[in-house]
Amino acid sequence: MASATSATQSTLLVSPLTSGNSGADVRDLQIKLNQFYGPVLQVDGIFGPETTTLVWAFQSACQLAPNGIVGEKTWSYLNELTPYVGLFTVQLSIGSAGSAVKYLQARLNSYFTPQPTQDYQPLSLDGVFGQKTETEVKRFQAMFSLPVDGIADADLMYYLELADMSKNHHE
Repeated sequence: MASATSATQSTLLVSPLTSGNSGADVRDLQIKLNQFYGPVLQVDGIFGPETTTLVWAFQSACQLAPNGIVGEKTWSYLNELTPYVGLFTVQLSIGSAGSAVKYLQARLNSYFTPQPTQDYQPLSLDGVFGQKTETEVKRFQAMFSLPVDGIADADLMYYLELADMSKNHHE
């Protein structure tokens, strides 16, 4: 089986991980999930119910088919998005594109999707800051009494990460 180190360094195909697996690959998965959601998992290398729950949540936030199996696509998103956690230093607005926008979109999906807001349509993780992304940024800004300008900057990301991580600590 390919090591998790190779999985974290590239998007090469690794053996899928699923409930019941254990070992270093699962530890790396738990570390990445804790980076994204805050320290909610015990990093014990055992793919149990708590790890499964966060894998499903992460897959949903990334608009992947939530199946609890960590394959190439899930690893790819984990590797692409987790470097932005707590280190968001760019300013994004209409027309911005790239991995930082994907991170913003995934974080907005993670925050809004499980909540009973009937008017929320999950954002596509296309990495393009378009009208839908701007609308959800403005909605979040309004909810948290931030300036409603549709610009995602370090302040917005601080509040979004904190709110999303806090929500996941209480589920």
